[in-house]
Amino acid sequence: MRAASERAARRRRWIALLVVGSMLLATVGAIIAVAAEGGGQGVTTTTTFPPPPTTAQAPPADLEFPAAGAAAPQPLDCPAEDGSAPRLTAFPDGVPDCLARLDDGTLDPAVSYRARIRTTEGDLVFRLHSEFAPETVNAFVVLSRYHFFDGAPFDLIWPFGWAEAGGAFGNEALGAGFTLPSEAPEVGSVPTPGSLAFHLDADGRSEPGRLIVALGDNAADLPPSTTIFGLWLEPADGLRPFQRAATESGAPSVNITIEGIDIEPVVDQTA
Repeated sequence: MRAASERAARRRRWIALLVVGSMLLATVGAIIAVAAEGGGQGVTTTTTFPPPPTTAQAPPADLEFPAAGAAAPQPLDCPAEDGSAPRLTAFPDGVPDCLARLDDGTLDPAVSYRARIRTTEGDLVFRLHSEFAPETVNAFVVLSRYHFFDGAPFDLIWPFGWAEAGGAFGNEALGAGFTLPSEAPEVGSVPTPGSLAFHLDADGRSEPGRLIVALGDNAADLPPSTTIFGLWLEPADGLRPFQRAATESGAPSVNITIEGIDIEPVVDQTA
């Protein structure tokens, strides 16, 4: 009886193996048939997602340039610090020296300056380096308080490079009407993200009417004689709108416009 039971168990195991083998052969045959229908090539199933939108694919934004303001009278006084000065956009004779100074004419080391650039995408706060670039900072302070940059769009924004605004009124690129010598160190400068500077003309002189904000590593392509006169302080994500608006052509996909610039003196009581 034991021998008969063992023989029956062996038959059941063989039957189970034959069933599994038949199923495997059927599966392999189906795969071979599908491959044959596909021209002898293996069949691969993939899921295709649409490419994510990029700023380079976005159409350029419609930009509006402000109308030119009045020409500066002569002699020109320093603008009021409370923002009540009239809007001036032409300074053919330059601007007066309006930074805080000691009785001997040197810059007051206890006074530094901050600039709040108010844009349609939020505010950007910069510390101005009057100790390293006094002429450039003075020009920026005077122009800002005379509302030179108000209404100016950032009309050039390069990916991880820089953004430019100012100096264009209506259909004309008039600038501020004067230039300044570079105040970059002799070894040159490399703008880091958040650096504030002015554009250079063909002669290597700063154009105070053309503002530059460095956005990324590609800002290192700016000329080494570029005067860096400010550094971005806040907010932490303040440059993101510019990166989103940047395109390979430089024509921004979003209209980011300067609404105004507030200059705040900061007094160090311990100096």
